[in-house]
Amino acid sequence: MTNSFLLIFVAMSFIAFIAFVFGIFVGYAIRNYSRYRIRVNQNRGEAAVFAAIKPNFSPPQHYLLNNVTIPFQDGTTQIDHVLVSTKGIFVIETKNYSGWIFADEKLV
Repeated sequence: MTNSFLLIFVAMSFIAFIAFVFGIFVGYAIRNYSRYRIRVNQNRGEAAVFAAIKPNFSPPQHYLLNNVTIPFQDGTTQIDHVLVSTKGIFVIETKNYSGWIFADEKLV
């Protein structure tokens, strides 16, 4: 009786361990997939803005800089597009979201 109980306990423990490891892999895959989808959608938005700006603002009056990284003491920041023109410098941050977007002027 003791040997069969021990065998069942070991088998159940092994199955639980396999299920736990499988769950970790599935969670990791889902997390990375959602990060991938966010990155792809942002890049699509940036590509769409680039495609709209580039043919309408050509050198030498306009220069378009993309994915500009600026270093700070605490790290870096990334700007999607900087359009340098004879009329001014325009900093463009691109978002590719769908649905309603709400903002509060007090938080800005």
